[in-house]
Amino acid sequence: MVILIRKKYSRGFDLREQTFIIIKPDAIDRRLEKEIFNIIEENGFSILESKKVIVKKDIILKHYQEVIERIQLDYFQNAIIEAFNQKEVIIAKIESETDTINKLRKLVGATDPSKASSDSIRGKLGNDSFDLASKEKRMINNLIHASDSIISAKKEISLWFDKQSF
Repeated sequence: MVILIRKKYSRGFDLREQTFIIIKPDAIDRRLEKEIFNIIEENGFSILESKKVIVKKDIILKHYQEVIERIQLDYFQNAIIEAFNQKEVIIAKIESETDTINKLRKLVGATDPSKASSDSIRGKLGNDSFDLASKEKRMINNLIHASDSIISAKKEISLWFDKQSF
C-alpha cells in the first residue's frame, strides 16, 4: 500500500501524507465518534475512508505487538484482548495538506488523557489516566489511536484495510 499519493491540483502534483486512526471501543461506548470526526475535519483534515469493524484477536495483537514487546507488563496482552476483542471500532484513513501525522497526533493529544492538552481530543473528551488503568491492570481508555510515523501508518493501513482481515 502506498502511503504518499498524488493528487492533481491547478499548480501540478502535490504529495499528501496519509495516516491511520482507530476510534476505540471506549469512544464508541460513549457515542463520541461523530464528535471526534467533527473535531478532526474542523482542524483541516480529510477523512479519505472509514469503516466500522469488529476486532479480531489476531489483528489487534498484531497492531499492538511492538507496544507489548516494549512495555513488557505481564497483564498487558490480556488487557488488549479484553478491551478490543469482538468489539466494534471505526478505522479511518486521514490526510491533510502537510505534516499530517504530526499535526494529527498533536490534535489527538497525549496518550494519557489526564496529561493531554485541554485543546486536544483526549484533553477535551478523555476521562481516564495511566495511574488508574495500571492500578486496575487494564488498557487506558484514551478514545483514539493515531499512527506515530509514516512507517506505522503504512503498516496499520495495510493491516486494517486488507479485505481479507475481516
